[in-house]
Amino acid sequence: MLWQKEKALFLEQEYQNKRHQIAQYFDKTAIKAWEKLTSDDRLSFIRESVRSGREKMQGHILDRLGTDLSGKDIFDAGCGTGSLAMEFSSRNANVVAVDISPSLIKIARERFSSGNNPQMPSVKFVWGDMLDPSFGEFDHIVLMDSAIHYKSSNSIGLIKELCSRARESIIFTFVPLTPLLALKFSLGKIFPKKDRAPSIEPYSEKTICNLIEKNIEGWHIAGTTRVSTYFYTSQAVELRRD
Repeated sequence: MLWQKEKALFLEQEYQNKRHQIAQYFDKTAIKAWEKLTSDDRLSFIRESVRSGREKMQGHILDRLGTDLSGKDIFDAGCGTGSLAMEFSSRNANVVAVDISPSLIKIARERFSSGNNPQMPSVKFVWGDMLDPSFGEFDHIVLMDSAIHYKSSNSIGLIKELCSRARESIIFTFVPLTPLLALKFSLGKIFPKKDRAPSIEPYSEKTICNLIEKNIEGWHIAGTTRVSTYFYTSQAVELRRD
């Protein structure tokens, strides 16, 4: 029992350390780059490839949840500049969107305010920790590229915790480990050096499926979809209650 407690404490410290690193990156190092990435501005080939991949993944997530989300409560965990949260709102969902970067939340609020249709449900953009239990329960919880910087042990713990707060489904993404992606990481080509994000933790689909089966009871994998452009590779997993 002692080693289990020590392991839990280690994983918690590891999670908090990585969380702090990510917050610093998005709030200081790369805020302008990500603001531009999620806008309509012209980009370099590399960032345009990332933008294209992210837009395709957002489209997939929206398709999985449907065109009419009236009355549904959705939690966008790691909302960034809020583009996905705003799409949920346009489909009449009640949305709470959280991010650990206050600068990204500020951008999200400004964009929603400037482009808001008065007939759309409001989006509550919050600076905070997605694991804060005070956010309550939701019909659907979405983590798009929000857990990709954490090791598999922390990612699955995070997903498990959020499962206890989801009534219907959770959709999350991970970076699938492929030989080509491993090569790109080794060459340092994911982002230009000055804007490089905290290290991404890729793992195989088999690894993540085994972790879900062993650690998350009462849920099953309803589907997986991979999106890949030259500089963006991500795989979505949808979990549904049994």
